[in-house]
Order: sequence, then C-alpha cells, then structure tokens
Amino acid sequence: MKEIKFVVDGMLLGLGRWLRFLGCDVVFFSGRRKNFLLRLAEAEGRTILSKDTRLCAEHPERCIYVHGENIQAQLQEVRSLFLQDYRPDLYLTRCSLCNQILQKVTRESVRNQVPEYVFDHHQDFRLCPVCHRIYWDGDHARNIKKILESLWVTR
Repeated sequence: MKEIKFVVDGMLLGLGRWLRFLGCDVVFFSGRRKNFLLRLAEAEGRTILSKDTRLCAEHPERCIYVHGENIQAQLQEVRSLFLQDYRPDLYLTRCSLCNQILQKVTRESVRNQVPEYVFDHHQDFRLCPVCHRIYWDGDHARNIKKILESLWVTR
C-alpha cells in the first residue's frame, strides 16, 4: 500500500496531530504564504488538507477542502477519502510533535528518563530519534487508540 502524505494548514493543526496518531506522515504549515504551501506539497508529493475554500477551489489537484467542524468529523472525512485500510499496527508509530517514525528502545535505556511509576509498570517504550520524546502505552495512549478504533465502526 502506497503511503499517503499530507500537509495541513494552520486551520487544521488538530486534525494533523490526530492523523499522526493514525500513523500518517503529516507536515504542519502555519505560514501565510500559500505559494510556499503549494511548493511544499508538490515537492514532497503531499495532499493539502485545508479549510481555505479559495485555495482548494484554485488547486483541486493538490488540495482537499475538509468540511468537518470538529476533530471526529474531520478524521472520519479524511479516513473515508484516503484511509480505507484498517491499520491499527500503525497507530502511535509517529512522534506527535515532529512526525518522525518512533523507534523501539529497551526498557533499561529509559530508566532515568521516565517517571519511576511508568518504568515499574510498563515494558514497551518508543523514542523519537529527533526530539527524543519517549512514548509508552499508558492510559493516554489507550484512550487515543479507542478513539481511532471508533473511526472504523459502521454507523
């Protein structure tokens, strides 16, 4: 399956973060110069997700207008257009801050970098190779996965 890459503009940064939770490659663009956004999307083969009706009307080959007014509706919309394949193996595999693919690390390697309680109660840890943020499957991750799972429930 070919990976679909996105760039979200400043109006959809929350959607972009949730798409990263899904495992999608998402770049955030919060600048005002739309020509830079278009060049970025073209150079990296990305689809622009935007709430800018004019931008989407002028560049329908590269830009998708997202109609949803809340994150759940926006996620459902993008999922139905681009993410038909159910891929829970990709959930939470990217850094939510910098978009890098997380690397599995040994538990011992993070001993002094996570709270003692977390170290004592979790076995699996992942590390962002760029920003060095450490992730584990705690309550927050389980709650995110429940929300992501709900995207594939038939309504």
